[in-house]
Amino acid sequence: MKNVNTMLVSVLILILFILPVSAAEPIWTLRSGNDVISVDISSDGLYGAAGSLDDTVTVFTTDGKVLWTYLAGGDVLTLEFSPKTAYLAVGSADNTISLFSLNGTKLWSDTKADDVVTLSFASNGEYLAIGSWDNTVTLYNVAGNTLWTVKREDDILSVDATDNGDYVAAGSSDGKVALIDREGTVRWAYDTGDAVTSVATSMNGGYVAAGSQDNAVYLFDRNGVLNWKYNSGDDILSVAIAKDGTMVAAGSSNDNIYLFTRDKTLAWKYAADSDVFKVRFLAEDQYISAGITNKSVMLFETDGRIAWQQTVPADVLAFAIADNRRFMLAALSDALTYVYPVVLPTTSPAVTPTSEPEAEVTVADTATATPPVTSQDTPASPGSSGDSFPLLPVLVLILAVGGGAVYILSRKREESTRLTEEPSFLEVNLGEDEIEAEERQAPSLPVQESEEEPVAAEEPREEPAAVEEQIREEANLNGETAEEWYNKGRRLSTEEKYEEAISAYDKALVLKDSDADTWYNKGYALDSIGRYKEAVNAYDRALKINPNDIDSWNNRGTALMELNRYEEGIGSFYKALKINPRFAVAWDNKGTALLALGRVEEAKECFEKALGIDPKNDVFRAHLHLTEK
Repeated sequence: MKNVNTMLVSVLILILFILPVSAAEPIWTLRSGNDVISVDISSDGLYGAAGSLDDTVTVFTTDGKVLWTYLAGGDVLTLEFSPKTAYLAVGSADNTISLFSLNGTKLWSDTKADDVVTLSFASNGEYLAIGSWDNTVTLYNVAGNTLWTVKREDDILSVDATDNGDYVAAGSSDGKVALIDREGTVRWAYDTGDAVTSVATSMNGGYVAAGSQDNAVYLFDRNGVLNWKYNSGDDILSVAIAKDGTMVAAGSSNDNIYLFTRDKTLAWKYAADSDVFKVRFLAEDQYISAGITNKSVMLFETDGRIAWQQTVPADVLAFAIADNRRFMLAALSDALTYVYPVVLPTTSPAVTPTSEPEAEVTVADTATATPPVTSQDTPASPGSSGDSFPLLPVLVLILAVGGGAVYILSRKREESTRLTEEPSFLEVNLGEDEIEAEERQAPSLPVQESEEEPVAAEEPREEPAAVEEQIREEANLNGETAEEWYNKGRRLSTEEKYEEAISAYDKALVLKDSDADTWYNKGYALDSIGRYKEAVNAYDRALKINPNDIDSWNNRGTALMELNRYEEGIGSFYKALKINPRFAVAWDNKGTALLALGRVEEAKECFEKALGIDPKNDVFRAHLHLTEK
């Protein structure tokens, strides 16, 4: 039987290489004055954009009509359509990020100190993250306002924004992966040891994938814990992650395409004939596209079957496939951009699943966090966006808190039309060994656990039945769903209309009371208008659903401090730090509570630990000075 299986595998592999895969002639071609190194196509396949080394942006319809062109002040390094094709963001070598409407009107631009090489729209289309060779990551809204700028230690090579812009992952040439939150705070950073050429986030930032020139693919959770590391034997050029974080795809300079599951299983591997410089998930994560330098673009089903393959007449510098799989753009080394139809066959040849030696997959105890750099707010100014661009050999690798006495963290969740992502915290092993290892890796003072005993969340109070029934009737009045009420609450909260936001969250919760994020955001809104007892109750409801949510533990602690319940607040910070001992804000908040109780030496130790994690944070430093008077 063993020999028969071997023969069958051999036959399948032979079929894979000789079976004709659907391909077609190009619909039309666009000639540029120099190589095009960045392309994008709208999700509906109707519009395309190309950016070239002759400084030109060209926008066209996929049936062959050029709509407009724009001459930048330098090479066009990266561009991307917003999710609903309302905008086109362009990053160029004249240090500029620009945002255009679909009709070619420049809406705004912003100038950085060096080339803008990578960009990412949030999936709601309202926010734009960019990375520049001036070592900065910047988040804009589409109106052109700068929400934050974070300075890192080296060139930014890749960024990816979560669906609502709540988190931005960034990879840099010094080997660091960092996750930055909506407030511009670096939540964690990890040193891979070599340039991080590609990063990708799951829908809500619960998982972050990274590819590095240290030959490895990494998967982290939102807390910075390293779930696993896979050594491919050569540079990783691109990574992609499914919206729910269940699959990770990677392309390597050893000519391989990989698909992993979240539990670190190598589902399959495909051997191409040259560098795989870009991989992406398409069509609600049903397909994976792959660009292969040596004249080929491929589309795989997630079970490894080849759905489509297009051979092209020259080396591929950039490509994009429409999410509806109608058309593909390919920019080639002959200075031509080709538009091909994507014709999916009724049956697809299968890729033989490949099992790699177990030794190639490494599971780390915890992420080795490096000291994050504090965000630096810049004045609101016009700006735009950029996307990592695949160029030949080396170039393809490269272009691809506010302050106060206490910190309250806000976040939001994906719209109702998105998949519901499993909370990352439920996947985290919170054993003592992990925490001790994290403490040993602190960059300054060793991070130790609090001596206080942890406190449990209070048993949440229930709404009176009559009140709940009235809210339910109002919620059902217009037939709106829990997700729609939730999104309305998030919008109102952003506008600082907290009373109205609370009312919207209440309606969402009578329809679906098992959503931790809704309870969390209700708590945040209550916190914001001084209703601290109710805020604590809302955080308790969130923690009853998801007891490993560090943001809920932290905000619960700050609300308790406002109620002068400092000992209980310290217990909440203990719980947050038990989950992630590198959570600098929780160390600072714990120190503030201890200081209020007159426990100055203990407070000083907490502030020192916060500074050890985030040494450039002026607020932490100011709090430390309070203990020296």
